[in-house]
Amino acid sequence: MKRTLCLSALFVVCATIAVSGQSMNEKLQQLLGGSHSEALLGVWTYQAPSIEYKGDDMFASIAVAGLQDQLATHYVKAGLVPGQGTVSFKKRNRLHASMGGHEIDGTYSYDPATGTAAITLIQDGKQATFQGYLSLRGEVLTLQFDAGDALEAVRHSSPEYAANEKMQQIASVMQNYPGIMLGGQLKK
Repeated sequence: MKRTLCLSALFVVCATIAVSGQSMNEKLQQLLGGSHSEALLGVWTYQAPSIEYKGDDMFASIAVAGLQDQLATHYVKAGLVPGQGTVSFKKRNRLHASMGGHEIDGTYSYDPATGTAAITLIQDGKQATFQGYLSLRGEVLTLQFDAGDALEAVRHSSPEYAANEKMQQIASVMQNYPGIMLGGQLKK
């Protein structure tokens, strides 16, 4: 009787998988309590900047398209060099980042269904939380945050950046056009 119930249950699971279009591995991970966020675990190396506009203002779309080419130069000036710098996603939602000569620890949360993420960085007893999005395509992880929040964090990280006239101009533009997402692409 138990064997018949187990076989019946397995048949139902297989039929459900076939109807839903999910792979056997995905369904088993869900049934066994696994998570797609486990794919984040490991060391990711910075590859390139990323910028995207998630709004409907035509001028902001044009501005963001124009910034794409200039972004790499600004990232290098800030110490973000392709092939250098890493983010390590660890178990128990811990992370460690080593970028631009700085080491920082923190925590993260990630919802694979929506792609939303929250990263809290902790340094010298101070913490800052950034809301954003993660997308994983093959071996490339794109990590993006609200550009205004990210820029504000950079400005607070250094008196030189806070006094920088160009940074002040960019910050004022970011306030007028919410929905600009800024980040980077990383590869395992």
